[in-house]
Amino acid sequence: MNRVGQLLNVLVVSSALCVVAGCSGQERATVKGKVTFQGEPVANGALRMDPIGGTEGPSGRSSIANGQYEIGPDQGLVPGKYRVSITAVKKTGRKVKAPEALEGEPTEIEEEIQYIPERYNVASELEIDLQPGENVKDFDLQ
Repeated sequence: MNRVGQLLNVLVVSSALCVVAGCSGQERATVKGKVTFQGEPVANGALRMDPIGGTEGPSGRSSIANGQYEIGPDQGLVPGKYRVSITAVKKTGRKVKAPEALEGEPTEIEEEIQYIPERYNVASELEIDLQPGENVKDFDLQ
């Protein structure tokens, strides 16, 4: 391989490493914690963090299971401010008509409702300021 080919290989590998590790040199942020609603752990839900206020980077997502969530380094969150949205559904105990049930499938399903108030999701008032490295943030929703 000639010198130009070697240089191109080095550039390609360097570029790939920048994408994976982040060329900004900025340490990434991780976050984990507990989510409760009216004092009880959220059994099954979702949490999303969207950058705000000049923070430039990707959004982060996590499922909530038994009141716990975690957004790891693989999602590439950068330190900064984020708006947090939390959703969760629960069964009402009622049966409702299944939307577009196929032949052989049940025509009724258990009804599930979103029970977390809009001020914590579609009109979220929740914000977090992530620092480089590991962060712990609990959300006690009322």
